Amino acid sequence: MTMSQHLKQLEYAIENIWREGLALTPDAQHYIDSTFSNPSLPELEEILCDESNCEKDSLLELIFFPDQTLQVQMEDLLESHDFGTEDEEKLSRALIAKGLQTTLLFSAGRGSLTLAIPDWAIGRFISRLNISKKLAPVLVDAIRRYVPQPYQALCKVKLRNTRLKFTPNKISFLNVFFKKMTAEFRIVLCAYDFLLAFLDELEDDTDFYHALTQKKRFYFQNLQKAERFSAQLKNSNMETLLLQGVRIPYINTDEARRRMGLIDRICHAVFGKNDFLETGGSIDLGEFGRENGLEAVLKFLS
Repeated sequence: MTMSQHLKQLEYAIENIWREGLALTPDAQHYIDSTFSNPSLPELEEILCDESNCEKDSLLELIFFPDQTLQVQMEDLLESHDFGTEDEEKLSRALIAKGLQTTLLFSAGRGSLTLAIPDWAIGRFISRLNISKKLAPVLVDAIRRYVPQPYQALCKVKLRNTRLKFTPNKISFLNVFFKKMTAEFRIVLCAYDFLLAFLDELEDDTDFYHALTQKKRFYFQNLQKAERFSAQLKNSNMETLLLQGVRIPYINTDEARRRMGLIDRICHAVFGKNDFLETGGSIDLGEFGRENGLEAVLKFLS
């Protein structure tokens, strides 16, 4: 099995990451503590060695899941060469043949634990790096030109990880987004994450402004339903409302408002307008009382 110099560099980079040790992510540590009742290191070692434990593989998969911080370290190397799907297989075999171990590093002085890396975990780790994913040159160039240097690798990693099918219209739209979004970059990253997920939902990419305002309409109407339900709860209990056929609105109101704000920022930056709630036809505002209806609407819009 022959390997290119670039692939060998990637092999050494991954091997070094594991040899240096893996700092457990907060999600992984929370999973361990909640699933296995805050185990001691000997108890955790016993769990990881117990082939009959049905939770073991899920835990190992979480431990060896390449997070964005790790991917950012390798992005320049991935971008420097045109890796193919066959390279994933070569890389997996080369790493498996080394019989590697790593050290799990726990936070808050909880110590460390050395364990062998399962063959199957190596294969899944490599597949999740998406090394053969081809990034649109237009977007790579837009990131280089408009994104602050410390965030460039992260933005490319997010492109590499998304399942979004990049049509010419979507590529053009994201290019304009990078060019025109000039807010604090923390906000730009939030808007970028939202857009990648939002664009992946679209079946028709001919009118992004209309699609965004429709999404905002969806959040707005669901917020009104949640507000009505909250008002009903003040006058009745949950059991009575359920017996009356009232449907419980399952919505995170803070998150819905946050996404509406992101849509506002995106529309203003990319299209130079943001007039959905003021124009564009009727909107179901729900039922408001005569005394506090206007106050509720103004409070929401402020």
